[in-house]
Amino acid sequence: MGQRVPILIRSAKPEDAPDIVRINILGWQTAYQNIYPADKLAQLNEPAEIERRIKLSAEFLSSPPKAPYLVAEKDGKIVGISGCVRNKKPESEQHYEAEVKLIYVDPDYFRLGIGRQLIAASVEGFIGLGWRGLIIWSLIENPYRKFYEALGGEILPYKADFTAFETAKPLISYGWRDFQSLINNCRQGV
Repeated sequence: MGQRVPILIRSAKPEDAPDIVRINILGWQTAYQNIYPADKLAQLNEPAEIERRIKLSAEFLSSPPKAPYLVAEKDGKIVGISGCVRNKKPESEQHYEAEVKLIYVDPDYFRLGIGRQLIAASVEGFIGLGWRGLIIWSLIENPYRKFYEALGGEILPYKADFTAFETAKPLISYGWRDFQSLINNCRQGV
């Protein structure tokens, strides 16, 4: 891991929507560059698509979500995002009340502990909400899913597919039942 940098983790606000969309698109184009066709990923940069996403993000954040939706700032610039929800999956996943739906870091800021700090702050939010257990889904082909393994994520037996660009891809799920161990794992190496 690179040298730790001072990062501010805070709740996202509607005015953060352009940066949230920028980081989300960068995340997709980086993590999925060998999974989805380049022309499809390039479509994410079309002005109409960017404006649509900014509008949706700003509207979503105008009524603060109950679950943590966070941004990471370095020197006033948003360099990472995470979005969480209450897990509403089948009864079999009842031990995992929290779900991180997205976590992306600007590739220029990889390996600085920003993802770990976002996960730790999200988990602290789950504790405050009284939620137990965390589940994160990842494309099986995503090379960055090793991040979840490094944080001690247990591969769960739950399977699903994710469809983007009219193509279904298999997902893998990771789970944590012990929040304090996850927070400790996040702080190691940061």
